[in-house]
Amino acid sequence: MRSMELKRRLLSQSKLYFILDMNSILKPPLYIIKKILNMRVLNIIQLRDKYGHKSEILSLAKSIKNILNKSDILFIINDYIDIVKLVDADGIHLGQNDLPVSLVRKLIGKDKIIGLSCHSLSEAIKAQEEDVDYISIGPIFKTPLKPDYMALGVKILKKLQKQITIPYFPIGGIDLSNIEKIISLGINRIAISRLLGRADNLDFVITQLEQKF
Repeated sequence: MRSMELKRRLLSQSKLYFILDMNSILKPPLYIIKKILNMRVLNIIQLRDKYGHKSEILSLAKSIKNILNKSDILFIINDYIDIVKLVDADGIHLGQNDLPVSLVRKLIGKDKIIGLSCHSLSEAIKAQEEDVDYISIGPIFKTPLKPDYMALGVKILKKLQKQITIPYFPIGGIDLSNIEKIISLGINRIAISRLLGRADNLDFVITQLEQKF
């Protein structure tokens, strides 16, 4: 088991956060995980499955955890506190409509990372005041994974740079054609899903991302 001190250090050094969204990937999940495992800039993997059976999610989470055990990649589970505890994942990622952060902290303990999705500057500021270790902010660009949300644009990132001190990850619609708009602001962390999860040529995307960072 990693200590919380190590988890926070790995989080602070992180660059690329990959969300393995089971409802949008093109290739088998373990194939993708094994393919990207040795990416120089990959630091966090989140398993996200909103509609699968719990038993199947648990089985996959165990398999991913076994693959990541000998790496420095943090493993995060979306939403499911029970699966976090059963596989001893490094942490959990919550949405705005999930259980309150304070309650989740009581349930999973002090040695787990908690991340929270934010969709505005006010939500980000509020999250920073709570017991969260990082936030995601988005969607920065329009994405089919969040069809009900308007794109925030890169301007919000300038505001976060001034007011948010915990790690934050721009997310939403980030691809090879627009990633420079984020990096050019001096931001060295991003979260992606479809860019890797739906890549026809994973090797090409991996190479491009490593060159960007």
